[in-house]
Amino acid sequence: MSWRLALLCVASSPLLIAASSRLAPGTTGAPGEQTCAACHAGFPLNTGPGFVTVLFPGSLTYTPGVKQRLTITVTDFGPVTRFGFQATARGYYKDFGGTWTAVDSPTRVVCADGQEKPASGCGGAREYVEHAAAGAGGVFQVDWTPPAQDTGPVTIYVSALAANGNALASGDQTYGAQYTLAVSKAADITITSPKTLPVATAFAPYSFKFTATGGSGNYYWSIYSGRLPSDIEITGGYLILRDGTLSGTPHFAGTYTFEVFCSDGLDAGSRYVIGQFTITVLADNILPISIPNTNFSSIQAINKQGDVVGTAGVSGIGLGYWSRPVLRTGSGVVLYFDLDGTIYGMNEYRDLVGQYGSPSRGFLREWNGAFTSIDPPGARGDAAVLGINKQRQLAGYYFNGSKYVAFIRSPDGTFTPELCTGIRDRRNG
Repeated sequence: MSWRLALLCVASSPLLIAASSRLAPGTTGAPGEQTCAACHAGFPLNTGPGFVTVLFPGSLTYTPGVKQRLTITVTDFGPVTRFGFQATARGYYKDFGGTWTAVDSPTRVVCADGQEKPASGCGGAREYVEHAAAGAGGVFQVDWTPPAQDTGPVTIYVSALAANGNALASGDQTYGAQYTLAVSKAADITITSPKTLPVATAFAPYSFKFTATGGSGNYYWSIYSGRLPSDIEITGGYLILRDGTLSGTPHFAGTYTFEVFCSDGLDAGSRYVIGQFTITVLADNILPISIPNTNFSSIQAINKQGDVVGTAGVSGIGLGYWSRPVLRTGSGVVLYFDLDGTIYGMNEYRDLVGQYGSPSRGFLREWNGAFTSIDPPGARGDAAVLGINKQRQLAGYYFNGSKYVAFIRSPDGTFTPELCTGIRDRRNG
């Protein structure tokens, strides 16, 4: 190469071009490519009193799509006057290793066909960055942008020349180097929440937010396996979301174990962790009245939790002996209701329905203590609510002055009469 570093290698023969400083693409030492030593004979590669280095802004890692400024330095302690280089990037899984941008006039970027890179780029083909003019100082700055997606390790190949300025291809020193960069991985995700969550209480609102560290800092949470207490869920539903808050109102006591999935993304390269947690739900916070002697005279309903409602004779609480509605939970807690009436139905949430007063009227007592009198339109006498489901639809009957009419009451309060040939209330079969 001449003192202008004007070299075009054709069939491994040097052709000096005094008016040009173009370097043939494919002179980086990458697999299948030659180095500057192919044209500059005299000394084998990397045997001179010098070296070529690439300085990266951080460790040998890259973040997909994030530009890095590299400093390429050719050092030689011999009688040299000019320096040049050519570099390229190769991906591990794909040949394409990113794009190059010239920082200043001593450098330029060419496509694999040897043409200078246009503003529209090289169309995804391999790119080369090289000296545009011989550098007396041997220091060149270039910008490299990795592939937008994680393509595995990327290797930077660089071949360099330290020319002695004798206008011949002899007596020059050539150097080569390669650097392999791994995709930058944030610290692994760690869920920092305690394995045993704060205790919940049946029929009381509950909220707890999971926390984590590491990864990208933006977390997606979901239930991976196991069982949450009824009516508690990760905020936003069962599917993946960012918030990671457990919320809701549990209704059944017990200890529940489940696994939580936490990820910092939704693509295949995202980091994730799975953690196991336990939550205990205590018995409801309705304070039971101590009843020394409770004997059911009738049992009207039982739910799947084993809660029983009915009528019981109550004594020992300063009232003498009274027959009152009673709920006995599956865990044995007895609740006495100071109501002159009867409980006929109960759902799994312990919402109670029945009949009270004279003339009798229907009622709905929700789990939180809210009491609603049920008065069907057209009622001219007794009314009662006999059943309730999970959706709080009520079924019952009323007397309209001439006959009994069955009804269904929807949660929004709408009554729908049901035509029946005859009605018997549950007390009489």
